[in-house]
Parts: sequence; structure tokens; C-alpha cells
Amino acid sequence: MEENYSDLKVFSLRRSDIMSKKLGIMLLAATLFCTNAVPTTAATIVYDGKAHEYNLPAISLYVNGNKIATTMDPIQLEGRVLVPAREVFTPMGAKVSWDAKAKQVTVAYKDTTMLLTVNQKEVWLNGKTVSLDVPAKIINDKVMIPVRFISEQLGFIVDWNGSNRQVSITEPTSPPTEEEKPPVEEEPPVEEEKPSISNEEYIGTSNKHQIKLPSASYSQTKVMEVSVNENNGQHTTFISAASPISNAKIELQAGKVIIDIGNSKSQLSNTISPINNTYIKNIRTSQFTTDTTRVVLDLKSGALVKAGFSEDRSSIMIQLSNQKIEQIKYMQKNGADTLYYKGLSKDQIILDYNEKENLLNFTVPHTTIETAINWTQLNGRYIDKVTINGEDNQVKGSIWLKGKVDYQLTSDYQGATLTLSAYTEVPPVEEVTDSLVYVSGDKPTIQLFNIPGLNKNAIKVTDDYRNKTLVFDLGKDYSSVLKNNNMVINDTRINKIQVATNGTTKITVVTQKVYAYNFYESDGKISLQMVRPKEKYNQIVVLDAGHGGSDSGAVGNGITEKGINYKQAMALYKLLEADSQIKVYMTRETDVYPTLQFRTTLANDIEADLFVSIHNNSASASIRGSETLYFPSTTDTRGKQVAQIVQNALVNKCGMINRGIKARSDLYVLRTSNMPAILIETGFISNSAEAALLNSTAFTNKWAQAIYESIVESFRFL
Repeated sequence: MEENYSDLKVFSLRRSDIMSKKLGIMLLAATLFCTNAVPTTAATIVYDGKAHEYNLPAISLYVNGNKIATTMDPIQLEGRVLVPAREVFTPMGAKVSWDAKAKQVTVAYKDTTMLLTVNQKEVWLNGKTVSLDVPAKIINDKVMIPVRFISEQLGFIVDWNGSNRQVSITEPTSPPTEEEKPPVEEEPPVEEEKPSISNEEYIGTSNKHQIKLPSASYSQTKVMEVSVNENNGQHTTFISAASPISNAKIELQAGKVIIDIGNSKSQLSNTISPINNTYIKNIRTSQFTTDTTRVVLDLKSGALVKAGFSEDRSSIMIQLSNQKIEQIKYMQKNGADTLYYKGLSKDQIILDYNEKENLLNFTVPHTTIETAINWTQLNGRYIDKVTINGEDNQVKGSIWLKGKVDYQLTSDYQGATLTLSAYTEVPPVEEVTDSLVYVSGDKPTIQLFNIPGLNKNAIKVTDDYRNKTLVFDLGKDYSSVLKNNNMVINDTRINKIQVATNGTTKITVVTQKVYAYNFYESDGKISLQMVRPKEKYNQIVVLDAGHGGSDSGAVGNGITEKGINYKQAMALYKLLEADSQIKVYMTRETDVYPTLQFRTTLANDIEADLFVSIHNNSASASIRGSETLYFPSTTDTRGKQVAQIVQNALVNKCGMINRGIKARSDLYVLRTSNMPAILIETGFISNSAEAALLNSTAFTNKWAQAIYESIVESFRFL
């Protein structure tokens, strides 16, 4: 059956679960304090009276966007990043003092004062005691303190770029002072809130968050578990305690939900990473003060928040649903054009820059907008016009540009800002290591030279396109000329290049988008060139085997829909793969569950010509027959044409009862595909005769041949 966010996902993590399964490192990798296992040159650092080998890659430190150099580089210990206290925080306006006798460092900023003692996890913070995971340390005679904890307590914003190992500390935009706030007057009668729009600003109605919880008085409790339940588009996070909860305070910041549970002790893991989750990227927890447990939900999409206690007050329920866009404002600032998004963080906004078309598109998932925006007379320096509208459970915008631009997306606790500035021409970059050269550009290329015996015909390629990774196995051990290396590129096309030898030498290329490849050989030099799929292939199909993994789809007569979908998809894949005129990609090739977003995002990234989702149906036992679904469009009827060709084949070549083609504008995989898309419902698993037919190898092969011929026929007009 077709998927439309109807599947139930529940995942729950306790400290004991995580430790017993040894998942701590994997979970920590999703947070700021991740450990990158990339090998590097070992160094010796001294702390706690001993010398220690330190072999993690260097961490870059940025303050307010500027890279700063410190006499002691940031150090990562037990999953936490430590930085020099005085050198980092004094320039930001904090007062840092050191008591050598007591081995205590004091950090004071505005109305916050904290006292940290070397090698002690207890911190004095504004008269209360707070616990740290990793205490302050003296490393190589330098006082080092945990950067995230200190920064957040002082009100700064901390960000982490895992691929580049960069820590960024930013001073947030200051909220209005008491002097700036208007005097309190008698409240006028409440009027209905309505959205408004001008030439340069959209103001929507406010999101009606419900986050105030009633207080009570109970004995101290233990916070035992955080679990996430997602069902029919409704998302609820449960924070469960061993006994009734006295009080909880919930605070919203752009991209975050912060829950402080009073009179409690945490029994939770520090970090929880929900998988295949619509709204939440990470869950972080801590013993914030001696009697307060803090749980932070880092959001990856817009979210309206409603909170409440369970009937016995032993659980807090945080319900997340679609959020309204409250404000979008165009401004010119410091010679740049900017768009400000109130209440959103940069992680919630997806950008897609089309240099050729001078078009910058953005998407905000799980949000709505009450009035479409059409700014055609902005008179911007770099922006020509902006259109924004709500579409398919998300807000989409297009920014038409006057030419090439540089752009940056940043955020503070109030919202996100997209800044567009003058384009800086960057010449092709060459990264040279041993006998390997990386050349950037529209078609990024790795050049191999001075490698005796290397033959391009011996190179085997693994195209892990679902993870945007290409692995070139050179076929022999070339470690004498190609040393193990990790090149962090992080340009607009390539993320990183890794060289490693284990039996044979392999070059692994992690890309920003899906890439195909070409080989060239001349003058003793072999070039591995990355090209976009549409630059290499004329006819591209993405096959989507519906459901999978924990989502079985329909079940009946001893079979599961996910299994039948997979058998049919793989049979069709083999026929398409054998056709030299067609390139085929798969959303899954094993029993896993790709999210609906992943399926169409992959197809859109590949820029496929056709998307085919393979499903089977279920209803009452007497219903039989095939139907093919498509997305209705008045401007592009190719999807409907393909659906009719496929439906005719199911009836005429496979002998199925004709249930016809059906327009379905509600199905996610159809409405979010940028190319003609169909969803095939071959038969009914709930009907015993059709279930036996669907489970038959002979029928599967006949079905695959019929659909293959339909796709070939469709490419006459695609």
C-alpha cells in the first residue's frame, strides 16, 4: 500500500541500553562533541601529571565568524572540547581570573559568574552547584575549560561543523532592554490576529505554543527515559520519571526546545539520536543543576510545541506538529541583501543554489505560510525578486538573483538570517598529495600520476550513491606512492577524499550531491572525473521498493508487502540495468526503511527522468486487480501518460483485473518528485489468489518484463 506518513515509529533509549550495546560513541558523533576517527599525526600532551598520546585531528576555533589562534589548540577529551579560558572568553567581554593556589578559574560575564576547579566536576554557578561531564584541566601548563558549557551559560551560541572540525562561538543578537520596551498600558480588546504583507516584510499570525505546566510538590524523582513516538504525522516526545514530577519549565529558542525538570536527578544518557525522525535531530540531556534535569530537543524542521503532564505526572509529553512562519523580512545590511526568518534556526532551512539559472531555492519542512509572497520590486543589490508559498506540508521559496552571489545562512536564538553578498571568484583549487592531485571545478577530478603499473581498466568502482560516496579500488597495493590520507575539501561539490590501503589501495570520495564518474588516461596520468548523472546519462530511472525494514506495509496470506515490493523491484532493476540506454538507481536494495523524504530527495538530487514507486494493495479478501497512481497536473501530463502505459501492460501482459489509473495529489512520493512519477499497486495481498500470484517467481518475471517495456515506451516522450 502507498505510504503517506501512516507508519508508527517508537524508539526509546536508556543509559543502560546504550552502554550495554556500546553505542555511546556512535550517539555522541551526532553532537558538537563528536570524535572524528580520522587518523592524524600523534602528539604528546601532559595533564593530570602524566604524558598522553593525542592523535585526533586539529580543531579550528571561530569567534563571531573570525578564526582565532590560541597558544594552545582546542583539545578533545572524553567527547568534550576544551579551550584556553582567558584567550577565548576575555575578548568576548568576559572577566577571567585564575587562582593558582586553589587551582580555580572564575569566569564572569554580565549577570553570570561561575567558578571551576581543576579536575572537579562540580561547578559553582550563580550560587548553585552544577555538574560537568569533563572538568577543567591544566594541559601543557594551560588552563583549559569545556567550551560548550561555558559558552551556553554565558548566553553565547555554539555551533559545530563535524566535517571540518570547527567550533564556532557567536554572540546572539541582544533582546530589547527594559528601557527599549514600551510602557505597559491597559490591554485593549483582543482582536483576531491576521497576517500582513508589505513590499519587504511578511508578518504572519503567531504560533500558539502551549508550554506552561502547572507546579506541584512531590519528593525528588529520577528522570529515567526519553522516548519518541511518531504516528500519522503526530510526534510526541515522552520524558518519563520514576515518580510524580514537581515542576518543569519549558523554553523555546530558534531550533530548540529546552525542558528543565525541577527536583529531579537524571538517569539519562547525555545524548540521544532518534532515527528516521521527522522533527528532532538530536536530544541532549544533562544534570543542569544539583536538582534540575535538562533535556534539549534540537529541531531539524519547524515545530509547533504543545506540552502537558501525564495523568499521574510521571511523564512530560511534548507534542510537535507543523509550525507557521511568523515573519520573513528583507533588509539591506552592510552592503548585502538579507532575508530574516523569525523563530527558525539555520538547520531548519534547506538551500539549493542553481548557479546556471541564478536561482537560490529554499525549503522549510513541516511549516505553513498563510499568505503567498511575491516580492517583484525589491530593488536589491543582488536579489531581483522573491516568491514564497506553502506547498506539500512545507514552505518553499525562490530567490531570483541578478548574478552569481556568495551566500551564508546563520542563526541566533531569535531566528535565522540568509545573507547574499558579492561573488568572490575562486580559481580552481589543487590539492596535491604524493601522486594524487585534486582539481576542483564543475567536474571535480582526481588525477593519479607516477604510479607504476596502474591501469585504468583494473580500477573497480563502488557507487554508494545513497550515501553520496564513490570508492575507487585501484586493484593493487600502491601504498609506496599513495600514503594513507584524509583530505577535507568541503567545497560546493566534494566533501572529502580518503586514501587507504588494506590489501589494495582505495580512494574514497564523499560528495555533496550524487555524482557519476568518467575515466581518462593520457601521458601516463589517469583522471577520475566526477560528473552529475544528467551529464553522463540520457535516460535515468529511480526505482522505489515501497516500505521496508520495520515498516512491513500490508500483511496477509503469509506474505508481507515489503517483501513482494522488493522482489518486484529487483527483478525490474536487472532488466533496466542490462539496457545500455537506461541508467537505473534504487532507493533501497536491502530490507531497510528509507524515509519518504529520502526517497524523493534522492530522485530529485539525481535529476531523474522518471520515478517509479512499487507497492501492492490490501483491502477486503474479495477485492482484486491492479491500479496505477499519478500526481495530477494541468501543466505536465507526462506522469498520467506513463501511468496509463503501465496500467495497460498490467492488464494486457500480466492478466490483471483493470482498476484503472488514479490521480493522487496527497501521496508524498508523487507530489514531491520533480519529475514524472507513478506508484504501481500491482495486486491485493489480502486476496488469497492474488497473494499466491504475487509470490510466484514466474509472475514476478512476467511483471518485470511488462513494466520494463512500459518504461522503454515511455521514454519516447519523456
